[in-house]
Amino acid sequence: MEASENALKSALDNRKITKSSYKTYKKYLALFHNRNNAKPITPESAKEYIDSFYVDRAKNTRRLLTMILNTYVLLPSNQERLKVPPKDRGKKTLKNHFTNREVAALIAQAKANNFIDLYHCLNIAACTGMRINEILCLTCEDIITACTKYVKDVSPIEITVLHGKGDKMRNVPVCQKDSEYFLKELLPLSLTKPLESRIFACGYDNFRKQLKFVMETIGIYDNKKMGFHGLRSHFCTQRYGQMKKQDIQFADKVVQHILGHSDYATTKGYIRPEPDAVLEYALSLR
Repeated sequence: MEASENALKSALDNRKITKSSYKTYKKYLALFHNRNNAKPITPESAKEYIDSFYVDRAKNTRRLLTMILNTYVLLPSNQERLKVPPKDRGKKTLKNHFTNREVAALIAQAKANNFIDLYHCLNIAACTGMRINEILCLTCEDIITACTKYVKDVSPIEITVLHGKGDKMRNVPVCQKDSEYFLKELLPLSLTKPLESRIFACGYDNFRKQLKFVMETIGIYDNKKMGFHGLRSHFCTQRYGQMKKQDIQFADKVVQHILGHSDYATTKGYIRPEPDAVLEYALSLR
């Protein structure tokens, strides 16, 4: 355990891995060592750990675990390394997706139940397509800075995401019709708190419980559909459809950048036809 810990810390010091990845790797290594107790570390025990403990996980997760064990367990102890399975580049799909009506119902019900933080969180997710962790990291200064730069029909509101996935920074523009929400509701809320403080004091678990309650209340709760990621899919579908109607060049790449995806295959999995759009197409047929 000590050898793998040292290898992990050394990689962090040399900036080969981020702090968030370090925590993930450390958790996986701790699970591996706890499972094997004081037994000698061998390629066979590492492979057995991956196959048994993560038998139902995605191929890419198992690939990551294999690479972690190779680098931070087997390599420092001069053991034969495991064969890394090929990266799964198959079609990526997203199970959970909210329609226009469901998003409107979620926001209205959250406000009716006086879940104010959830109400704002749902609005931001629907307007920007940001991940829930990115929204929770937003500070009052981020919102105030974005709103003060806004000029109608000239310069849109742009939220700067500083703590994106993989520590990648990006700017997320807000369309004109959604700017009113930021100026009339979110900006006044941000002005009541210290600049450095986060807008939302609640954690993810609390939001998740409130979202589940709201979904059950309006009758759309489904375990497969549970989660904030459905709002990203909704945002992606809406923005991509609007850009295609306006004949905006490279609409697919623009949406990919806004969502912060490194691979366009992931973005494609987020785009779903709305029931209203399918009905509109059917009625247009003569």
